[in-house]
Amino acid sequence: MKIKKSFGRRFATFLTVILTFSMLLLAAIYIGGTQFASESAAINLDKKTDGTVTVGGIYDVNIPVYEKGLLPVSFAAISYGGEGGGAYGSDDSAKALSSFAAEPLHACLESGASFKEINKDAFLFAASGDFLYLDFLSSLPYQMIYALTGENLSPARYEEAINVDRVFILFPTGEKAMLYFSDGERFFASDAVAEVHRSELSALAGDSRLSSFTINEFGVPSSIAPVMLPHLTLKAETDFSDSETAEIFSLLGFDFNPQSASDTAVATHGTLKLTPTRLVFAASMDGGIPVSDFLDAPKNPLDINIYDILLGGSTLCEKLIGTSRQVFGGANLYLENFYRTDDVYTLTFGACSDSVRIYGNALPFFAKITVQGGRFRSIETRFLQVEKDSFAYPLFSSAWQYSHASENAEIRTLRPMYRAMLLPEKDLAPAWFCTGEKTGGERS
Repeated sequence: MKIKKSFGRRFATFLTVILTFSMLLLAAIYIGGTQFASESAAINLDKKTDGTVTVGGIYDVNIPVYEKGLLPVSFAAISYGGEGGGAYGSDDSAKALSSFAAEPLHACLESGASFKEINKDAFLFAASGDFLYLDFLSSLPYQMIYALTGENLSPARYEEAINVDRVFILFPTGEKAMLYFSDGERFFASDAVAEVHRSELSALAGDSRLSSFTINEFGVPSSIAPVMLPHLTLKAETDFSDSETAEIFSLLGFDFNPQSASDTAVATHGTLKLTPTRLVFAASMDGGIPVSDFLDAPKNPLDINIYDILLGGSTLCEKLIGTSRQVFGGANLYLENFYRTDDVYTLTFGACSDSVRIYGNALPFFAKITVQGGRFRSIETRFLQVEKDSFAYPLFSSAWQYSHASENAEIRTLRPMYRAMLLPEKDLAPAWFCTGEKTGGERS
């Protein structure tokens, strides 16, 4: 006897089948998606970059620009609650002060902040209270200081070009911080306020490695402690293998022919010349290398801004350095300069060792890059290999140097430097170098 099911029961059975099938399908999608994601992660982890970026391609940037170490300090100091001291940039205590200062410095340069020009006396008065002081290796636009100290989320907007190479972070009351900054000739205060933790300030000021210091005229620091630095051996001659040369050519979008004896390559986007001591790229009339090729996401050339230029330029240098240790080895990269002339942007990267600049006629920069219309229009790099002596030698204290130099000039900067006048150079010792105006107004 055949039993006929009611419409309600038949509908319930149909709905159960549909729900069961849907649950199985969702489970299969979840398991398959999880497996695909895990395999993709494994592929990404195992992928080894080959040091090249094809023109028109995209480079995956993993390290934020503010974590690349492009903003070393020559000197750092703190005064808090009657304790404190200073240290040269090569010391770990200076690095700790610089690391702590990054967050409040960044916050006081964010949008919403306005800058007021102050006089020199007001700037130096900051040294009479609780403060943290930094003296950078070079003078940079405040926008670059902002980008090199934290996430590029909302930079301040200011109509006037302002450069910065030394800052006071003041701690007036409570857990608040304020910012004064200067380029040695002009002085400014930000009206923004940042948050700080007083317990951290106490710990930093109590560091036994710090030495007594003085903030002199125009905010120039000096210390009675001798700075300990090694001697350097500098080399510039390179002998690239065919594979290294091919990698350098490929990085900038050129083909390399090992059978050709020429060190020059020509393509529609420009010309590349490789010599034993340098690399020079010049864009064609309508060519150039898109900055976007060295960013972590595609971007229209018309939308490229100064922060993209900074990130793209630093990534380009890193990729070039990654092709061979002969390009740049044994030293550190830092941002030396950034400026604009009409619609052309120029950024310069320098070389330093132990937070001491390596500079001279033989090495005016490591890389000088110009950008126009969202494209690299010119690139010039000087090859450099640095070897440190295993022993650190004492250099006369900056307090002694300042006392003598200030007898005949108004000192605006005083920093140690390795003077690279000739390459190769063996057993190069650091020395103090200063800028300022001689008595009577003559600049020196």
